[in-house]
Amino acid sequence: MSEVLTSAISGEVVAGHPLQVISQVGSDQVPTCHILYIPAGYDSHLLWTIKNSGVATILTVSDDETFINQGGIIKLESTLGRVRPVINTTALDRAELKASAKLLQLATLVSE
Repeated sequence: MSEVLTSAISGEVVAGHPLQVISQVGSDQVPTCHILYIPAGYDSHLLWTIKNSGVATILTVSDDETFINQGGIIKLESTLGRVRPVINTTALDRAELKASAKLLQLATLVSE
């Protein structure tokens, strides 16, 4: 997965910050992340640690089925060969983040 993400964001810059993929993030590196992809099968304690790290503005993304129920923000759901986002609006608000109108139109919205 990291090779695909690395290729997709190659050369991309957001708000003056170059995007990069870091495959293994230690707990000491979590506060420096803006977006954190957590693969399916993750230890649910990891998400709890992130939510309680003191850094509210980390966008968490996963393809794990239980991710949204654990307080994750965006779950990537694959149906009929397409990937659609499921957005936990409660977690998005708690992280003090905003989603674009275009993303909100594409997504399934849920709340805790």
